[in-house]
Amino acid sequence: MHINLFRYRESLPSAVQLPRLEYSYADMSDIMSEEMLDIHYSKLHQNYINQYNKIQAQKKMTQLVYNPQTEEEILLLFFLGGHLNHSLFWQSFHPSSSKHTPSKRLSTLLSNSFSEGLLNSILNVVTSNKIRGSGWIWLAYNESTELLYLDITMNQDMLSVPVLLNIDMWEHAYFIQYKVDKIDYINKLYSIINWENASNRLDKILDGEE
Repeated sequence: MHINLFRYRESLPSAVQLPRLEYSYADMSDIMSEEMLDIHYSKLHQNYINQYNKIQAQKKMTQLVYNPQTEEEILLLFFLGGHLNHSLFWQSFHPSSSKHTPSKRLSTLLSNSFSEGLLNSILNVVTSNKIRGSGWIWLAYNESTELLYLDITMNQDMLSVPVLLNIDMWEHAYFIQYKVDKIDYINKLYSIINWENASNRLDKILDGEE
């Protein structure tokens, strides 16, 4: 399933559902313990879905509200963000080594975009405390400069530009296994980035399909 964040600008789904993981809990256990992944995926992500569907069943909103005013609008945007952000997160990483090599197109763009390397750039975001509390790190594409860059959003805010992958920096994403060691968490995640998926997303962006 391709996660296209932009289509939700025009039409909100009446209901959403939990996406199927492309790997088993056991396959990911070296990076994400089975306990942590189960809580994150089947409990926390599912709760965002349940809450979104509950509000939609009552309100039946059809368009995304960028400046929510009512409590229902604020919550709907929060729960939709929780669902979409996590849906992309599950696709951003994969335990299979066959998915760990970026395409030539993406590899060139990464080299041109991050002089110190992507991993070091991500670690700099983490160590500089740009995310205060809970949030996300995004690998995004700038259509003006035609380069990649890192951005952050807080809580469950969604990024409204083309993105290749994201990293969950909420405590529930790492605390059970990594405690407060965010650096180890990032290093481990980086080793299993699903570059195949990121490459496909880049192709769609550059080919005008995203």
